[in-house]
Amino acid sequence: MIVEFAGTPGVGKSYIADRLLAALRAEGHDAHDGLDRVAATLPGRARALRKSRIAAIEVVRSPVDAVRIVRAVISSRQPPIDLVKLVHNWLVVRGTMRAARRFGGIQLFDQGIIQHLCSVGFRGDWQLCLKAAAPGRQHLGPDVIVRVTAPTTLNATRLTTRPSHHSRVEDLADDQRLAELVRQDQVLTEIEDRWSEMAALPRLRRLSVPNDGELTTEALALLISRLV
Repeated sequence: MIVEFAGTPGVGKSYIADRLLAALRAEGHDAHDGLDRVAATLPGRARALRKSRIAAIEVVRSPVDAVRIVRAVISSRQPPIDLVKLVHNWLVVRGTMRAARRFGGIQLFDQGIIQHLCSVGFRGDWQLCLKAAAPGRQHLGPDVIVRVTAPTTLNATRLTTRPSHHSRVEDLADDQRLAELVRQDQVLTEIEDRWSEMAALPRLRRLSVPNDGELTTEALALLISRLV
């Protein structure tokens, strides 16, 4: 089972995913961090090399799909500065999800294909990339989408105070940041709707988890029960 966490920047996807992973393992479930090989906690150079290796293997394994991805990102009218990074990250997502399917268990992704399509939509047209993102016979996409939500103002505050800098939204002025978070929330809903129609997986589920404070034990237990 591949579980992808989706949500606007700063909403707490990694926090919820980490808490869920620990709780699943504590209950004896075969649960894994699907992005463990390229975790943000790795040294920068080692992480970059691993991501490049995964992307290169994905190109060799599925060259036709890789070409489709490149064409899709180009057609989405991305600024040149973003184009290469978006293609590279997309290939990494495919490669890690492919490994997760092969490895088995419950695989948690705090960044996956839904979130990547939203990243494409930050400065381009994500809809032009939807067909290239299709899960295909290898089911390279989530079985469960967990939407993490929080009030927009709280989201914006978290972005300004967190030590990491992973989102382009953080570079915006305060008023622009708030407007962009509202827009991305709407875009994510549309992406989820379109993905659900396109993926047509019999067991695809969509869950929602609020993260407007401390995640309670009860809320975590409810999420686990809905997953397993």
